[in-house]
Amino acid sequence: MKQVTQYITTLLMCITVVACVPARKLDDLQVKYDNLKGDFDEMKTMKEYGDETLASLKTKYANLQSEYEKSIADCDKQKAEYEKVEASYKILNENYKNLVNSNENTKKDLRYELERLDKQLDEKKRELFAKESTLLAKEKEATTLKTELDALEISLKEREKRVN
Repeated sequence: MKQVTQYITTLLMCITVVACVPARKLDDLQVKYDNLKGDFDEMKTMKEYGDETLASLKTKYANLQSEYEKSIADCDKQKAEYEKVEASYKILNENYKNLVNSNENTKKDLRYELERLDKQLDEKKRELFAKESTLLAKEKEATTLKTELDALEISLKEREKRVN
């Protein structure tokens, strides 16, 4: 733009200095001046368009930069939350494994205790059946003895009657 201004200034000086120049040369210079002025106006318009485009692009860049920084912050936040969840999951998984192992140990202990109690129950049943058999045998013997006693009592009463 500075060059264009210098061209125009030089041209104006030339026109002023060459006022005594023939009309034909003056017309040529006028055409050149008009061409330069047209080029200058075109360049000025292009510069304004470029400046507007540059300002628009700078605004878009600033917006994109802001969005990018926000995305980075969101990503960092999500990463931190993910790491927390992952750590929590690891702890939960370890607790689950410990609980499963504990349950297996408890089941083994309960099975062992159940087997021991089943053996005791079987032993007590055998003892009970043995005592029941003994009791039945004694009951039978008592019944037999009672029958014999009753028979002896009757026999004794008959003898007393005979003696009296």
